Amino acid sequence: MWNECRAWYRRSGLTQEALATKLGVSQSTVQRLLSKEPARRTKALLLLCKYAEIEAGLKPRTNPARNPKIEDALRLVWDGSEGQAKALARVIRSLRGLSKARS
Repeated sequence: MWNECRAWYRRSGLTQEALATKLGVSQSTVQRLLSKEPARRTKALLLLCKYAEIEAGLKPRTNPARNPKIEDALRLVWDGSEGQAKALARVIRSLRGLSKARS
């Protein structure tokens, strides 16, 4: 996806400033986006894909309550109490950065 976006940009004839204006981001954001593949799908990258009509390849999110791996993990560690439910929720929320790093 990123390589396609870069190739599109090179063919487009747009300046970074003009593209930034069209995307509603700063020129420095466009420069960073085009100079190095982002570690994750950023908002700017998705805007560029949409503008360039390039498929971003996003999968719809599934309901975590229907994920058997999550269900099994909870059954294994949760004792059924409200206190432990709150503690497990805090642990899960603390992992929020993990998904951003792996995207």
